[in-house]
Amino acid sequence: MALRGWVDDLAGRIQFSISANTSMSVAVQYQARIRSFIMILTFAQ
Repeated sequence: MALRGWVDDLAGRIQFSISANTSMSVAVQYQARIRSFIMILTFAQ
């Protein structure tokens, strides 16, 4: 669970920096990739 919280925090920071520098569509698309990656990590545990 600690890892999950850390990854969520990291994803939030990345999403914020991306949305601040690029268009929202790109940020949303990147967030979707992060979410699928988190799911893979969660199932791997």
